[in-house]
Amino acid sequence: MVINMNKIIGNVGLSADEILANGYNPERLSAIERHFERLVESECIYGAAWCVAHKGNIIAKGALGAGSGYDSAVNMTPDVSFRIASLTKLLTAAAVMTLVEDGFIILDRPIAGYIKEFPFGDITPYHLLTHTSGLHPDGGCFPDDNVPAWWDFIEDAVKIHGRDFDWIKAGLTAGRRRAPNTEWMYNTFGFIILGEMITRVTGVDVHDYMAERIFKPIGMNSTSFEPIPALKNEFFAWKKEQRERFDAIANGTFKEDDDDTTAVWNKIPRTGGGLFSTLEDLVKFGETCKNYGTAANGAHILGRPAVTVMTADHLFNIPEFCWGSQNRNRAYGIGFDKRRTLAFTLSDDSFSHEGAGPSALYVDRKADLTAAWFAPWNKGEWCSDPLWNAQNVIWSGIM
Repeated sequence: MVINMNKIIGNVGLSADEILANGYNPERLSAIERHFERLVESECIYGAAWCVAHKGNIIAKGALGAGSGYDSAVNMTPDVSFRIASLTKLLTAAAVMTLVEDGFIILDRPIAGYIKEFPFGDITPYHLLTHTSGLHPDGGCFPDDNVPAWWDFIEDAVKIHGRDFDWIKAGLTAGRRRAPNTEWMYNTFGFIILGEMITRVTGVDVHDYMAERIFKPIGMNSTSFEPIPALKNEFFAWKKEQRERFDAIANGTFKEDDDDTTAVWNKIPRTGGGLFSTLEDLVKFGETCKNYGTAANGAHILGRPAVTVMTADHLFNIPEFCWGSQNRNRAYGIGFDKRRTLAFTLSDDSFSHEGAGPSALYVDRKADLTAAWFAPWNKGEWCSDPLWNAQNVIWSGIM
């Protein structure tokens, strides 16, 4: 295998002395490069891109390795557009909180009051946002469990019914595994239900709603549920087919298949993991949450009380057993992960999320630090080095 170790370090506009004066050790910036470089050399990841903000200023922006999952000659760049997978859930949670502020919903009222065909009268938006609904979780959470994932049930329904069926009922075929508020179980379908709720109570397609209420005010101009043509040369692609699709969209030649499967998935919200974004856009969102809903450009997407609720601990003595965990008290906020175990060097006022691939966004109010990074796994297997270890390296510069 030919290893691509091309490095691109972005211009952050601050000198080492200025970074040091603000309380971050600039010598540790090279440690970030070395960490990801080692992971590329060991073939753990294809490449990496990162963006770090301290005290409101970007202090590190760079990339190294390959920017493609199939072509090692393609360089990773600091401005790469990446499918951020489950980081989408953070933006969806923020959109839900705008409904709370606008008086459309209450977090502890039944989902069935907003989506009449939702079959469980004791499950609320709060349960879906905190992964405590009791609904059967994503496939892989319990490897010994033979129950198919929600997406498999929908695919099976397409084969039987074509495009005319209740996708909510189909996705909930596995039903419950537990009663609400008894166990933390990661459930992407819950965030898709939240997306449908947003559409129904506002009368606006959720993808458009999130663009108008969250992305555009903050200045997240490279964030979308579809690849943005202007960024056609900056997409990370796992497969050649992905690159061909991205290029066709950018060139205006892409034509969607008019089959039943495509038609069904097109009407299902992508609010559980469908966003494309860039590191700077993610940092903008993280900084906005760090600053209690006020963006660097002065825009207010949420009030301080709503963001305080989003970023607070909400679970007490709720266990987690997903992926072999034996955590007896899973810390979680509204959409945000609140873990602060010995695996992390985070303060007690921090919040984060990760996305498959992987992608990551970590925010620490006490350290006044926000960081986002992409580090696509070479063999598609989860390991902590590009995630938790990377967080510790980045935070090591705090003085």
